Amino acid sequence: MQLGWLKIPAILLVILPFGWAGAEETQASWSRLMMEGEHKDNLNKYLAAIKIAEKSGENNPRLHIALHNAGVLCAWRYKNLDRAEELFKRDIAVLEKISVDFPDIVSDCYELANIYEWQGRYKEAEALLLRAVALRKKWEDLQSNDPFNAELYASLYTIYYVQGNEAKANEWKSQMLKSLALWHSDRTRGECLFKIDNNLYKYATRCKKIDPAKRKHLLEMALGFSMQSATCNRRCYGEWSGEVADIDVAGILMALGRLAESERILRRALSMAEEDLPGKKGYAFPTLARLATILCSQHRLNEVEQLQDDYLAKIANRFGKTSDTYIGEVSGCGEIWGNEKYPERA
Repeated sequence: MQLGWLKIPAILLVILPFGWAGAEETQASWSRLMMEGEHKDNLNKYLAAIKIAEKSGENNPRLHIALHNAGVLCAWRYKNLDRAEELFKRDIAVLEKISVDFPDIVSDCYELANIYEWQGRYKEAEALLLRAVALRKKWEDLQSNDPFNAELYASLYTIYYVQGNEAKANEWKSQMLKSLALWHSDRTRGECLFKIDNNLYKYATRCKKIDPAKRKHLLEMALGFSMQSATCNRRCYGEWSGEVADIDVAGILMALGRLAESERILRRALSMAEEDLPGKKGYAFPTLARLATILCSQHRLNEVEQLQDDYLAKIANRFGKTSDTYIGEVSGCGEIWGNEKYPERA
């Protein structure tokens, strides 16, 4: 889930007073903390931003933005679901003081429902999602992308599908596909497809009690949406963007046990990333790490070492062996061995 804190809802800025004491300095501190929280995935920065916003009272729009982003990071990156639940519930309470029908409540309901889904708390998740759908209908809102309406419908489909309620599952699946069909541009359609596939993938891989056959079905659905998203990205942004989207495809293939297909995609993506250092360095190492997971699962340890040696040689050639970049990548390669339960090779 993207943490789009810079896109402050215009309606918030119109309705709510800021009320800052020492406004410029305080605003600069809050903005700095939010930027650091987003770019460094640092929960403590978001929590500090919450403290600053609290000084101006719960009517401050910055409090809502900081609470929501902290909740998203807790749930998706830190996997601290209890803390995330607290943050989303508090944010909903803040927004309900403005109006129980405030449109931004939809996003909190969706994120909190995801947590409940992963925990098997389906009744609570269902209630939140139905409330979110009702709010979107009340505002006649077809354009929002945080979440897309299709994401809400996908979550409802999942809830009913895993509980064996085929009629309701099919109803919400139909709504999901109709909502998706409203997006005609490759840019927006690709984004929506990615979010749906991520929704299904996260549930299938995080929920521990799901029936294996249903898990496979959800992953296969996610794979189909992911492949469509990659096609949209290629058409819209070019080959490299499609290759980045294919890394997501590779992750789903891994979860399905289709390791040879996943390996081919990752090797191709790694090769393309290594050809454009430093431009694509941010993609190269995560791709290498994912590829190492596949190879280690098949005890192909010498191939992992060779990949790492080749990669580090290219980093050294581009940045130098004394650079912070090279030292950091060497450390990262060592961590791969620890993560894959081969610390002696680090």
